[in-house]
Amino acid sequence: VPQGTLASTEESMYNEHYKSSSRFNNVIIQASDGGNVLTKDALTDAMKMHKEIETGSATVNMTTAGGEETTGDYTLLDLCSVGSSCTTKFDGVCSCLIVDSVLKLWDFDVDSLSAETDILGVLNARYNKEDLEGVLGNPVFDDDGNIVSAQAFSIGYVIDDRSAEAGSDEAGTEADPINEGWELDVFIKTVESVPTDFTNISVDYLAGRSFSDEFGGAITGDLVLVQISYAVIFIFLGANMGKIIPGP
Repeated sequence: VPQGTLASTEESMYNEHYKSSSRFNNVIIQASDGGNVLTKDALTDAMKMHKEIETGSATVNMTTAGGEETTGDYTLLDLCSVGSSCTTKFDGVCSCLIVDSVLKLWDFDVDSLSAETDILGVLNARYNKEDLEGVLGNPVFDDDGNIVSAQAFSIGYVIDDRSAEAGSDEAGTEADPINEGWELDVFIKTVESVPTDFTNISVDYLAGRSFSDEFGGAITGDLVLVQISYAVIFIFLGANMGKIIPGP
């Protein structure tokens, strides 16, 4: 992140107030045709995608630290770390910590973005060139330093660790079923629906549970290969040992 920019300031605020136990869910957004993502069509689809992440609910079943079986419904507003993420509003999702997103200029509101007639003008009025370089991917500027286009931008959702509620500290694990359930049923489900539901954009994402999902899948795949290798070894040994002729 370039130093002295708004992005670096937000990063410092995040590191100061939110420790490593917070979970980070990030989505990188590009135009589906690979061109300029700072168009109304692309930004509107990104805003609608965000709205599904904001309002989606996950039903989570878990065992509490006291051994009680519970069921709860959770949304982003229930789980997010506290922050100030908009320009004119401070309630609702604007009270959540959402980092590095240009959508905050319209307070994460679809109607506000739809009514906007000069998207690039808003970006240039709110950010300087260094700030835009910190929040946009491959930005292009004119001779006056005004933004003309960009290839990508991101939205980062910071949510509080809830592992203690599941007794993970006592069990010596890092399991966080509440957040993991929301990430799977809301965040991941929404971003993976982009190709069919939000056709003006394409996305890449990283969820708080992504590492454990991929690492667990890799281990499971390796176990199958290990089992196959043992079977081959036993077959080989059985076939060759059967040919041994005992000595006198």
